[in-house]
Amino acid sequence: MDDDILGALALLLLIKKRKLQKQEKKKRVWSRQWLQKRREKGVACRQVRELKEEDPHTLRQWILLDHQQYQELLNMVTPLIEKKDTNMRQAVTAAQRLTLTLRYLTTGESYRSLSCQTTPENVRAITMAAVALHNFLIESSRDTYSPPDFIDREDTNMGRLQRGEMHQHAHAGVEKLHADEVGPSNQAKQVREQLKGYFNDEGQVHWQARMALHH
Repeated sequence: MDDDILGALALLLLIKKRKLQKQEKKKRVWSRQWLQKRREKGVACRQVRELKEEDPHTLRQWILLDHQQYQELLNMVTPLIEKKDTNMRQAVTAAQRLTLTLRYLTTGESYRSLSCQTTPENVRAITMAAVALHNFLIESSRDTYSPPDFIDREDTNMGRLQRGEMHQHAHAGVEKLHADEVGPSNQAKQVREQLKGYFNDEGQVHWQARMALHH
């Protein structure tokens, strides 16, 4: 076999090898095998199950709800946040989304921090679950009031959140309000507009935009 034939064969083998390498690069892993076990062995849902049976008090501290409240909330928001499984992978369940969202709200941790404990897919799911939870609470809690010290608030000197009393007492300080069927008066609306204009103009402080974007 002369050198020309050997050279041609070598070239063909090289081309074939490169084609195979390109095909391997195009292959996409839809769901890693260890992630497929998250429904049974995932930290979030397993923790809820175990604490429900063994330590209900710690469960309340962990997500600020007892199991009955958690289940009621899950039933209400599931239609809003549930995703369907595909042939390629299992979707993040509504329970996982809600649990991670409650844990995020309880701890005040960042998305990046939570992504180290769970998965990027679950962290992204927190956003949609939090929106659904927010909208649900707006509609279902119009007659309640939380005092300033009850919720987390900004520490303007340190540029961080200061944890509120809700982390120690889930329902302490939440007061019932009497709904006003008439609605706010025109004078009240005018005062609100004046305050809004003031705090977004001459009354604004240098840190308010940064704090709003950061949190």
